[in-house]
Amino acid sequence: MKSIVVVGYEHTLAGGRALLEAGREAACRGADVSVIHAYHPGPAANNRDAADTAAATATFGADILRHNYPGLTVRAEAFAGVPYEVLAAAARGADLLVLGSSHEDGRAEQPLGPVAEWTLLSTPCPVMVVRGPERYPRGVVLAAIDVQEQAEEVVNFAFAEARFHSARLQAVSAFDAAKTPAAKTPAGVGAAGQAPDDPRAEAQAALDQILAQRMERHTRVRAGGELIDGPPASVLTAAAARADLVVTGARRRGNGRVGIRIGPVTDALLRCVVRPVVVVPHF
Repeated sequence: MKSIVVVGYEHTLAGGRALLEAGREAACRGADVSVIHAYHPGPAANNRDAADTAAATATFGADILRHNYPGLTVRAEAFAGVPYEVLAAAARGADLLVLGSSHEDGRAEQPLGPVAEWTLLSTPCPVMVVRGPERYPRGVVLAAIDVQEQAEEVVNFAFAEARFHSARLQAVSAFDAAKTPAAKTPAGVGAAGQAPDDPRAEAQAALDQILAQRMERHTRVRAGGELIDGPPASVLTAAAARADLVVTGARRRGNGRVGIRIGPVTDALLRCVVRPVVVVPHF
């Protein structure tokens, strides 16, 4: 089955940025694109006008993608309903959902708009939230790694993203000495010259092992890991300034419920990083 990238589109600067990122992702992945515009139907007498306007908006977005990425297979669809419900439903079975932030000035320290926030919480696939100005070329993918969780979905997505874009992968993990217990590493594994039960040495060894395992499969990806002292939110938002794209994770809700729970670190990245941030659901 062919890969699908879904993008929520509205005729705004943020919508245009999301559209172009979706096109870039689809072109690198060899995927099709579904341009979705959600709208609230008006009074019964005006429903046809609202539907026509929504369809025209989705078609306009699709035409932009076809112009910028000739040969890309693009489908335009408009649906009446609550926007986050429409987008979450459209993303079922997709490889990636791309959303634009409602804050078009790209300033840091701003919450997501309500549509992006609720869509993110309700969507089963990885979600890219696009903020800030257009940046070329994309040379570095930053993977926010928690060596305590070792979420395979996050690491695997980051490696695949680096491969798609011929980018360098920089994996960063924060080491907060006051809060970080010993990382889970094989017995006897430790940094050279340090005891294997040294929490920082074990955290570094765990990060190195996570990367080494994937580099055996992704031989064309240039990857490096860095353990930085400090609170995770501060460390990762600062490291993101050196990257063009950030990959982080969020836990699935479980118990058969669709959606994710956004933790404080991912929340900080979404609010503070003026880069596209991909949130990858994991167990």
